[in-house]
Amino acid sequence: MMETPIGSGLATRVRADTRRALIRLLGGNLLTAVAYFVFSVPVAKYFGAYGFFPSPLWPGAGIALFAALIGGWRMAPGIFLGSLSANAILFGSPFNLVLAVTATNTLGPVVGAMLMRQNFPPRQPVMLFDDVRRFLRYGVGVHPFITAVGGATAETLLGASHGPWLATFAAWFISDGAGTLLVATPAILAWIDRRRIERGRWLEMTIVSILTLLVVSARFWAPESLPIPTGAPILIALCCTWLMVRFAPRDAMLLSAAASVLAVAGFVALPGEYPIAPDDQMGYVLGITVGVALLNVLLVGVVMEERALAFRRLSQDDLTGLLNRQAFMRVADRELVRAERYGRPCTLCVFDVEGFPGSGSAAPSAVGDAVLRAIAGHAQAVVRPLDLLARIGGGEFAVLMPETDAPMALELAEQLCLAISNSPILADGKATWVGVNAGIAARVPGDTMETLSPRAHGARYIAKRQGRNRVAAA
Repeated sequence: MMETPIGSGLATRVRADTRRALIRLLGGNLLTAVAYFVFSVPVAKYFGAYGFFPSPLWPGAGIALFAALIGGWRMAPGIFLGSLSANAILFGSPFNLVLAVTATNTLGPVVGAMLMRQNFPPRQPVMLFDDVRRFLRYGVGVHPFITAVGGATAETLLGASHGPWLATFAAWFISDGAGTLLVATPAILAWIDRRRIERGRWLEMTIVSILTLLVVSARFWAPESLPIPTGAPILIALCCTWLMVRFAPRDAMLLSAAASVLAVAGFVALPGEYPIAPDDQMGYVLGITVGVALLNVLLVGVVMEERALAFRRLSQDDLTGLLNRQAFMRVADRELVRAERYGRPCTLCVFDVEGFPGSGSAAPSAVGDAVLRAIAGHAQAVVRPLDLLARIGGGEFAVLMPETDAPMALELAEQLCLAISNSPILADGKATWVGVNAGIAARVPGDTMETLSPRAHGARYIAKRQGRNRVAAA
């Protein structure tokens, strides 16, 4: 029989994990370099044809910051390679200028991202004001400052400057700051917020986005025979607000970024139509305008997300994510009013859980919390979509069953109790079995939660006296 040295299997797994990590690292750096080049050079060439250098927008800055935020300093080679190839084409010579600019283009986003990563990503799937402050301070502040100082200084010392140092610094700072807001912001929002769009709402989002981009494009590139109102681009803000209300800030930010690119490109292509001359001053105005527009979309989205999060915190139980007692009573009362108006059945079920650690103590228990979360999951798997499920305190839960009479509610309550009591719950590495007792009470004319709830609790006490895992009706 062949013997295998102890630990050889572990060593093989370690080597395989190391190989996969190395492949991911190389792939990430290569993808960063390609994205940096592909998204930056065409933009710079386009604006360069109209006399803007640096361009009002530099997408490479946003790509570099996002890559460094995801992978840390390990993405520096990819950022350096992408910046080097882009700068070699845009600057040409001398090569020491290309190297100096590339070095600062790499240092800026890495330093900014490492400062941001101290408390990033956020704990919840939204970007809150604290995250925005860090992003603006380090991603749109420190990062462009480093690249602007390095770029302006290198150009001045090597005799390649397009003007005074301060003007070059300002143009570079605005270019990298606007590019960061343009690319990094939607990328970060998409990274931390992976909520899927409901299948039935894809059509709505697609129509709104396409109409918005068509309006922006038509404003600048439509034939002269087609009258387009000068204020048509204002629709950008309306459509982005629509997406924030109906979907999420990440989707509104992506649409706003795409519309901004089209609007700025058209603005530059038709400079005679506007009172600003096509010189460096116009470049400053364009970069600042794009940055302010995107920042406004971001801040409005953050306000909406924070308000939604605050509402969820007021309505949800922190431990299980179910409705809390206050929200349940409020929504249940509205449902009882509806049932009263139309003469429909409605039944309340309350159940409590016994036999888990911490169930008889007011002190919090980590194991007890894990059990309650598992019970909430089991209950959610049993209740129907129209039912209201809540944790109303301690180990007590409640389910309001609209359009359900007493016999049907009794059957559903029994299914709920069996699902919970027959399922072992893993907590602290051990299997825990719990007992459930439930009571139901059907609505009678004139009922509110103040009258219906005591009857359901009374039935639960009857079930408890009969033994464990029992259901009783009032």
